[in-house]
Amino acid sequence: MGRFRIAERGERLVYRIAGLPVALSGLWLLSQGTDGADLQSLDAAFASRYWRPEGVGEVLELAAAVVAWPVALVAGSLWYTARNSAAVRRRVGKGAARQIADQLRLYFSTGVLAPWYYIFSLDEDGEAERARSFLQRFQTKTCLFVLLKPEKGSPLNDKARFAQHCVDHGIRTVDVIMHLEGSIPGAALPDRDLFVKWSRGRGGRGAERWDRVADLGKITIPTLVIGAKYDTMDPAHMEKMATLVKKGRYLYCAHGSHMAMYDDQQTYVSGLIRFLTATR
Repeated sequence: MGRFRIAERGERLVYRIAGLPVALSGLWLLSQGTDGADLQSLDAAFASRYWRPEGVGEVLELAAAVVAWPVALVAGSLWYTARNSAAVRRRVGKGAARQIADQLRLYFSTGVLAPWYYIFSLDEDGEAERARSFLQRFQTKTCLFVLLKPEKGSPLNDKARFAQHCVDHGIRTVDVIMHLEGSIPGAALPDRDLFVKWSRGRGGRGAERWDRVADLGKITIPTLVIGAKYDTMDPAHMEKMATLVKKGRYLYCAHGSHMAMYDDQQTYVSGLIRFLTATR
């Protein structure tokens, strides 16, 4: 439990650092009496909550963010640029210096930190402007969700109810394809990527472990299983899965994470090409 609390505090500190420039610009918006339903109004609401910490924990988080942001910003930018700059330069012709300059500009204008710069492909020409339309996690988790959920009984705890709440109020959301209540649906699932989540509760509470290891041997087509050194998914387990599939192969990305296609691009892409070539 102690390790979980430390990780949670660390995450919230990252949110504080990312949100600092947005909160500072929001102070000016508050002084102008911004009102309405646009992004500026959301920034003003975020700033109001950001500068009013509740409890000792939030006060310490805010103080730490104000002190640590220069070191965290520079260190994070150098670290992620070192891991990604070569691949970005090959892909879009943008050198490391320009990438760092982009990251600094995006941080001070929108609160985007280095990892998000690469994850959302903001390194590509013309894409950085998209960041101005982002509603970011540091805004929703620390402020906007709190405002939407002032008391018990909020629809946020029931995702099906919340989805209907959004529909009733004209709020654009991801479509709900199907809601299951203990029975097998009569209609077939659509042929598309699906995101499945429990309709009640927060995070992963109440989730079950779906153990399908015994079924891996039933897969008969050539299968490439990819593991990475810095992934939260144990690369040793991924390698074992490759041995359980009848025609399984394993690719290890020694410099990669969960986004190995970005931070160990050469290993990932070359390994994928070798696999596809061998299985034609």
